[in-house]
Amino acid sequence: MKERKEVLNMFRELWQSGDSSLHRIYSSWEELEASVNIKTERAVHKGKASFQQCPNCGAKQKIVKPLEDFFPYQNCKACKRAFYVNKNLTVRKLTEEEREMPTAWVQIVEDMSKKKMAIAFRVE
Repeated sequence: MKERKEVLNMFRELWQSGDSSLHRIYSSWEELEASVNIKTERAVHKGKASFQQCPNCGAKQKIVKPLEDFFPYQNCKACKRAFYVNKNLTVRKLTEEEREMPTAWVQIVEDMSKKKMAIAFRVE
């Protein structure tokens, strides 16, 4: 039930933006909330890791491919800013488009990664 609350908080942040696709699909918050179903599956973690410098501040840290290629972003432990993790575990700064991504997405996904769970979203 806690995961549902976290997901709904993230969706609320996106839905409240009047030009978001969620707002265009669901005219009322109640309709969106009723449409959210959560299904859990156990993921297998491969454990690949590398030490890389943050592309924002240069601090060295352990980089792990987040959520099995589902969400390739990670927050720096030093400067707390997000960066992109490539498949070969190299890192790069976010593009202009990626910077507009809600910070709640990165934070929630990071927290779920620590709990060894992931949530895949599909908007129909």
